[in-house]
This record gives sequence, structure tokens and C-alpha cells, in this order.
Amino acid sequence: DATAGTGIAFDNTNVIVTEGTDAFARFTVSFNGTITPGEDVTVDFVTNNGSASNGSDFTAQSGTLTFNSANTSHNIDILITDDSVIETTENFNVVLSNVQSNIGVGFADGNTTNTANGTINDDDATAGTGIAFDNTNVIVTEGTDAFAILTVTLTGNIDQDVTVDYFMVDNTAINPEDYTADTNTITFNATTKSFDIQIPIIDDILVESQEAFSVVLTNITSNIGIGFVDGQSTNSANVTINDNDSDNDFPEDETVSCDTIPAVESIILNVNNCNYTIDFVENITGQDDSCPAEYVIERTWTITDCVNNRRTHTQTITVEDVVAPTFVEVLPQNMTVTCYTIPNMEILTAADNCDTQVMVNPTENATNNRNCETGYTITRTWTATDCAGNETTHTQTITVPPTGPIMASEYESEITIMCGETIPEVPTITFSGGCGDYVDQFEEVEEFSDTTEDFMIIRTWIVTDSCNNTETFEQTIFIMQPERVEQTIELCVEDPAIDLTSYLPSDFDTTGVFEVTSGNAILDGTMFNPQDVAELGEYLISYTSTTGTCKYYVDFTILVNAECVECSMDDVVASKTVTVNGDGVNDEFMITGAEHCNFKYDLILFNRWGDKVYETKDYQNNWSGIAPNNSFGNSGVLPSGTYYYIIMVQGRNFKPKNGFIFLGTSK
Repeated sequence: DATAGTGIAFDNTNVIVTEGTDAFARFTVSFNGTITPGEDVTVDFVTNNGSASNGSDFTAQSGTLTFNSANTSHNIDILITDDSVIETTENFNVVLSNVQSNIGVGFADGNTTNTANGTINDDDATAGTGIAFDNTNVIVTEGTDAFAILTVTLTGNIDQDVTVDYFMVDNTAINPEDYTADTNTITFNATTKSFDIQIPIIDDILVESQEAFSVVLTNITSNIGIGFVDGQSTNSANVTINDNDSDNDFPEDETVSCDTIPAVESIILNVNNCNYTIDFVENITGQDDSCPAEYVIERTWTITDCVNNRRTHTQTITVEDVVAPTFVEVLPQNMTVTCYTIPNMEILTAADNCDTQVMVNPTENATNNRNCETGYTITRTWTATDCAGNETTHTQTITVPPTGPIMASEYESEITIMCGETIPEVPTITFSGGCGDYVDQFEEVEEFSDTTEDFMIIRTWIVTDSCNNTETFEQTIFIMQPERVEQTIELCVEDPAIDLTSYLPSDFDTTGVFEVTSGNAILDGTMFNPQDVAELGEYLISYTSTTGTCKYYVDFTILVNAECVECSMDDVVASKTVTVNGDGVNDEFMITGAEHCNFKYDLILFNRWGDKVYETKDYQNNWSGIAPNNSFGNSGVLPSGTYYYIIMVQGRNFKPKNGFIFLGTSK
């Protein structure tokens, strides 16, 4: 019966999996042919590293498979490691050897060993992975920024070198007049993921418009398929250079008198990295020493910088008689008078260095048609003009107050403040109008309402003049109560107790009352202890202080989590026995020991022959010996015996926990 093809062989000699998608690579080994009952055929297996390595890419295994008349096929499940490193497709192999048989069979192909290849595809080169500029539009200012800095970043984890070349391209900015170009190569590796390209900016002396050049990334060299994030063959970034030079660096043209000619200014330009030289020339035309004859001074500065830019500036100084005449008398001052005591307009004279006499022209304007009841203003102006047209002006303002109603100086009639803030002081008010000799009665009262906790302070001035005219002026201060404050506090279950008064706003009263409004928590006075709560989650506590004039309310939301608890697979404890008899003891397979870690578990159970009898995601401690679809045992209950479990924690790179459990049932 041992014909060609009889014996042991892999069902598939090239198993392909993807990390992150496939938890393990399954190699199925089958015995082709019929084995005499009572006879066993065994074969050893072992995994070998290829470009994939044990530990970092997969978990190595070795063992022995036993075939008999009841069991002619076995699965070898090799756990695949889901790392975060971008890498090429990797492989390992599983080798079968050392067939032991009393019936003279070996491998189906007649060889002494059989090998199957495992190929692992990477899943880490996702959208957004690759090389890119952090900022594709960099703006610098010459003289302020010595360099234009462009940061190039590789997104994603790598375990081998990736290089990219860069170079600069002139636009309106030109190398080397505006910047210093560079061509080079950037090398990224597992520890270097970001690189700054520093391009020197030339601070010249020219007044220029905004200029620009570009930096180009090209020629990525990578063995792991890294490219540009946007999928293009090149990436570019623009650098804009703002100018820092201005004609304001030089003195402007001006007209002066012959006794106020300015000294030659020392020109110092704001140039940081480009030395320059200055040549100065002064020419005078039509000079005449007798003032106020006019002449012109031309001053010229020629500047040459380190990149041979040349800049010329000329200042024209016109020397003329710009000295205005001066009044020789004591000048009339501003005054306030009654409607019947307005003084006459004075006659003023002025002096100057002109040969002819200075003319003084007086003018007078009055407002409000000189109405005494409403008051008015008289403006008197004296203008002295010399022979060169220079003028000097003096103005006098005469105020004639009204004799009408009593009026108050400006003050705030309504003020709104928050309760607890300093009450504004009583303003100092002056009164005018009426008949004078004012007498005022001041009163301040507080007013409260039955419909709101806000209240008012009302200040009243009752003013009477010598003619018994009466006016009332009022200031109202609205006192607003503080708004209810919402305060959120996050605590870990192992954090020490906190004093809630320290979390009140700094201007709040601290003698109020704290009360738990939601959640099973107990306050010790003002202390909240996360170690005393019954479970993780949200607790609501209110604070109230209403004994004083100011009312304070705070709603605390306290979130108790387990982020500070150090969790590992060592904390996980699995049941050793499940007895399905309804006595309330060991009725379900329990995973305990890490309740504060927020772990979610994936569970797989196998029988003694390696057949999977149960598998679930997000296990809820509810397995009681039931096989899905009644595939094993009777009525869905598995037979008593020893089973093998594998526990994996979702989202954690923990080594799975495995072991044996005894199931006791009535089957």
C-alpha cells in the first residue's frame, strides 16, 4: 500500500502572511495514505531564521508531530510579531526531519527532509509615510535671519539608512548675491528622523523688493520602498527673502536757517554679514555769509558692499531764513470771565532779523452768538509775519460760562463689576451753571432683588445753587454674582487624596460646602481620595458658598482612571479549573488580576489533539465549556478533560499567555 506519494508532506510549502493582519502563519502537515490502527508515525519540526528573525519578526517553535489512523493532519501555528518598523518582505522556514515509523514510510517526495517557506509582508508603510518638508514656504528677513532653515522629516520607523539629495534653484533671489547655495545628501536612520537644511542669507545694502529661491529634494535611495509623502518624484520648498534696507537709513532733505546747519551725520547701516565701505563728498553752491541769503549744500554718500552692490544717496540742505519773529510783550493768557467782564483785545508787537518792520495781525472769533445764558467762547489770535513770510501765532481763549441749569462734570453714571471686585470710589464731581454757591447732599444705598442674587449700589447727589435751583445726579453700580464654574480633574486610582479647596478659583470663598451629586464616593471634609472609590469612572461634586454677599458655585467633574498603574502580562491570572455544575464556583473560565489595566483579551482554546474548540475577541469571562455550533460534545457542552488556552491582550505588544485548564462536565 506504500505507493508513490504516500508519506508526510506540507499542504502548502509557501505560506504568505501580513503582520498586523495575521496573528500567526499556519503550516499544515498531512500524512498521505492509510496508517494501520495502533501504529504511530512521528516527524520533528523546527523553525529557522531567514531575513525574518526569531523574536523581532516571529516566535520560533520546534516539536514533534504524531500521525495515526485517527489523526492524519496537524497545524503548526507560528506567531507573527506586529512591529512598527517599515521593512522589506521577510521570510523564515519550517523544516520537517527525522521521520520515525514502523511501517516503512517517510516523506512523500522521498527526501530526508521537507521545508516550507514563510513570507511576512510589512504593513507599516501607510499613507503619510515618507519624506517631506515640514514647511514648504519659509520667509526670512535679511539682517534679522542669518539662515533660512528648512526642516526635512521622514515619517515612519525604519531600521536601515534612507538618503535624499537636495539642491537650490535661483528665482528672483540669486546665488551668491542674495544667498549661498548648497548641494548635499541627507541620511535618515532609526535615530535620525529630521534634518535642518541651513542656507546662509546675504545681508546686502540694496533697497529691493521681496525675492525668492527654491530648495529641491530628489533622488531618494531606499531599500524599503520609502518615497516622498505626496508620492511625487521630487519635492520643492520656497524661500522668500524680505529686504531690511530703506532710504530712511540716510538723512532727508531739509530747509534750515543759516545758524542751524546740521553736522554731517555718521551713516551706520544695519548689515550683519556683509562688510561695506562709505565714500562721502560735500558740495556748496551760492554760499553767502549774510543771513538770510539762501544757498544750497549737497552731501553725497556712496556705499559699496561685499558682493559689489553700490548705493548712492544725496541730501540737499537749503539754507534760508526760517527763524520766525518773536513777541516782545507778556502774552495774554487763557481766562474765564463773566458775561459782563470781557477784557478788551490787547495790541501786541513782535521783533525779527528782517530789515522791515514785523506786521502783527489780530483776529477774534466768538461761538454761540455770544449767548450769555448758554455760555460761549472767544478765541483771539495774533499773527506776526516777517519779511520772509515766517509766522508766529499766539492764541488766547476766553471762556464765558453759562448761567443756565446746574450741570455736573463728566462721571460714569452706570458701572458693572463682579461681586468680590473692589467697589469704585465715589467720584469727585464739580458743578457749573446756575447761580453758583452749590450745596450738594450725597447718599449711597444698596438695593437687592427677590428674583436674582445680583444687587445694586445707588449713589445720589442732590445739588442746590444760591437761587434754589435743584438738580439730581445719580450713579448706579451693578454688582454681578460670579458665574457657576465647571472644573474637571483627572486622577489615577493610586494617586494621593486631594484637597478640593485648592482647585477653587483664586478669588472664591473657601468656607463653603462640598457635596457628592453623582458616583459612589465619600468625601472626608474637603478631601477626595481616588483610592477609596468603588470603581473607575466619573464622579460629580458640587461646591456652594452663599453665606456672604457674594455667592459662589463650582461643579467638579472628577475622572478616576488607572493610567498610573503599571500593567504587564505578569498581572494576568487565568482559571485552572472550570466545573460546569451550576454551584456558582468555577462555573466560567475567568481572566483576572489586571482589572485596573483596562485590558481587552482575545481567547483561543484547543483540545488535547490541537483542535480549536473556542475562539473569541474581547472575552467577557463567560465561557462555561460550550463549543460553538455544537461541534464537540453533546448539546454544545465539551467533554471533561484537559484543554490548552492562549490569551492575547488587544493593542499591547505582550507575549501571549498560555497554559492548561481542566474542564469538568457531566459529559
